[in-house]
Amino acid sequence: MTIGVITILFGLLAIAVDLRVRLTQSLPFRAYVAKTYTNPDLERYRRRMVFALLPVGVWATAGGLWEYLGRGYDFLIIPVVIGFAAQFGLMFLGIPDEVKPGWFRLEEANGFPIVALWDEHQEEWKRAAPFWERVLLPAAFLTGGIAALWLMLGGTATFPAGPLLIGLGSGLAILSAQRAAKRRKKLGLKTPIEPPD
Repeated sequence: MTIGVITILFGLLAIAVDLRVRLTQSLPFRAYVAKTYTNPDLERYRRRMVFALLPVGVWATAGGLWEYLGRGYDFLIIPVVIGFAAQFGLMFLGIPDEVKPGWFRLEEANGFPIVALWDEHQEEWKRAAPFWERVLLPAAFLTGGIAALWLMLGGTATFPAGPLLIGLGSGLAILSAQRAAKRRKKLGLKTPIEPPD
C-alpha cells in the first residue's frame, strides 16, 4: 500500500513537472531544459527524458492505483502499458514536434540562442533556484522512481518502505549534487566541460 501511494505521488509529480516544462515563463528554467536537450555529453535518452514525463506520470499513477486498490482493477494495466511504451518510444526513438512545447520549437528553429544565456548565467541562476527545485524535486523523483521500480519488479510493502525510500531518495539527490559541485571545484571549472569542436 505504501509503495502504491509513493508511486501515485511520483506519477502526479511527473505530470506536474511536465506541465511546468510546457507552460513555464521562467527564462532560467527554459534555458536549463534547452541546455540539457542540446548537451552532447549526455546520452540521447537522458536528453529526451524531459519530454517523456507525461507518459511516465500516466503509467506511474495508474500502476500506483493498481497496487493501492489491491490489484483487483486490471483495467489499470492498459494505461500502464501505453504510458510505458510511450515513454520508451519518446526516449529512444525520437521526439515528434507535436510533443515539444511551443517555446521550445521556437528556440530550436532559431538555433537555441537561450543556451548561450545558460552558459553565461548558470552559476547565478543555480544559486537563485529555490530549495525545493534544487534538492526536494530531485529527491522526490529519486524516491518515486525507486518506488515505481520496486512496484514493477513485484515488490510488496511488507517493510516500512515509505521512510526507507524517502531517506534513500533524499540521500542520493544530496550526494549527487555535492559530488558534482566538488568535481567542478576540483577541476577549477565554473561551467560544465564543453566538447572540442
